[in-house]
Amino acid sequence: MKLILLIITLSCLASCVPESTIITPPIGDPGTLPPVLPTPDPEDPGDYGKVPYYSFQSLIAHGGSSSTVIWSSATSTAPHIDDQNIFRTDVMLKLRIIAKSSPGKGTDSTGVSCDYYAMNYSALKLKVGVRAQTSSTYSDIRDFADLRVGVTSETVTFRPPVTTGSFVVDVLAPQWDWYAINYPNSGYPDWVPVFDPDCIEFELQMVTDSTFDF
Repeated sequence: MKLILLIITLSCLASCVPESTIITPPIGDPGTLPPVLPTPDPEDPGDYGKVPYYSFQSLIAHGGSSSTVIWSSATSTAPHIDDQNIFRTDVMLKLRIIAKSSPGKGTDSTGVSCDYYAMNYSALKLKVGVRAQTSSTYSDIRDFADLRVGVTSETVTFRPPVTTGSFVVDVLAPQWDWYAINYPNSGYPDWVPVFDPDCIEFELQMVTDSTFDF
């Protein structure tokens, strides 16, 4: 009799234990996560206060000769360039460019009208010079050759001018492959200066002492 009661008691205890439940945590959508920004290096106090590199987009300029400055950070009306304090650095100055398709009719980055329709080109050549705001002499000038539309150029390191004020970035000597694209095998040079009335578009990216590197 005692054995029967023991069996009944154990059966009741077993029936009272709830079944285990497996909980699957929800999987987050990676597309909703915020972008990852550079994280200051705790071993480098100089990292604190830095911002991501500067990116000046939709810079539009008319054509010109080999000596014509077609765009300048000192006169551009592009967004964020009204603060000339961002053009200050002692050691680090790196630039890269992304050529964009022809903007066609509209207004360039100095407020001058672009009166012609979009011109078909696949690449640009530009020169970039840096100088002190108070000087017309470049501390460094470099070539950006074969800038394919939509492709980020190689990073070019510049020697910043020695100045207590702001420096200026000038873009000059624009060339394009318009003849090579539109009149192949015609005898025209592959690269010719961009015609004065026409407009081109590009993006300029910049690293200084105050930013993280590319």
